[in-house]
Amino acid sequence: MGIGHPGDKALVHPYVLSDFAKAEAGWVTDLCEACADFADHLAKGDDTGFQNKVHLRMEARGWGEVKRVGKPDAS
Repeated sequence: MGIGHPGDKALVHPYVLSDFAKAEAGWVTDLCEACADFADHLAKGDDTGFQNKVHLRMEARGWGEVKRVGKPDAS
C-alpha cells in the first residue's frame, strides 16, 4: 500500500510516520476492507490478482484519482 509523497524530500519522514488525516478516513477504510476481502489472493500467491481486485474496488468506490489532502485538484 502506498501513502503518497509530501512533495519535499525533507518532509518524507514525518509524513510517513504521522497518522492519516481525518479527511482520509473514507479511502483508508475502503482500502483496508478491500485488502481484507481479497487477502485470499495473497495467500494463494496471486499478487497480481490481489492488486487488480483492490484497484477495481477502490475505483468503483470513487477513489480512482489520487488526491492529496491540502492540495488543490489538478483539474
